[in-house]
Amino acid sequence: MGFTQSASHDAMPDVRRDNSSASRFERNREKALELFACKGFGQVSLRELATHLGLAAGSLYHHCSSKEELLFEFIEEYYEGLLAVSSRSNPRKPCIERLHELVTALIELHRARPLHFRLAMQERHCLTPAHQLRIDELELRCQEYWLRDVGLAAEPSSARRKAAGDALSGIFQQIPNWLEHSGLPNAERSAFLESLILGAVSQLISFLKSSSPVPKQGNSHAPVLRSAS
Repeated sequence: MGFTQSASHDAMPDVRRDNSSASRFERNREKALELFACKGFGQVSLRELATHLGLAAGSLYHHCSSKEELLFEFIEEYYEGLLAVSSRSNPRKPCIERLHELVTALIELHRARPLHFRLAMQERHCLTPAHQLRIDELELRCQEYWLRDVGLAAEPSSARRKAAGDALSGIFQQIPNWLEHSGLPNAERSAFLESLILGAVSQLISFLKSSSPVPKQGNSHAPVLRSAS
């Protein structure tokens, strides 16, 4: 499973791919991702970025209008990948089956693209307002699929739907990163993360569907998720 390529890449003029400078930029583009993710976007100067990519500082503008534009492309790739895996579920399947497939795909997405994820979580605030709007749009589209998959798409209260969507964003985007440095084998780590995510989703559903403002404690998440189908 990989990332859906950003539409902005397809719009690049062919001339950028036809000369040695363009080839070097495309070949070394992932090095910019590593630099932003490991050093911090705000700590990377344009000159350092160009040097890291094997380019003269002035020629960098032939490939991207600014370092903010390049950051946006990386974060957009992450959210396009997130949308791709979020839209795959079959709405005719029971809720718990859809969630199992979604969680498995999300964990694999985070494992395959950890630096994209890190930029999206830590450097999103550095985007321009216009780029922020694009990322917000992608995240809201993901939330619509998530609300459907947990049985909350028909929630009549717009405020509660927004709260549920925001909560699911936190659950699905943060928990898969919790055990990144645990040293657990991949299979064990995935099982652990899946249990954490399903438990958190269960408590969210229980809270929103309960007449009481305080969710009940100690219940297994499986019955709640089955009832949400």
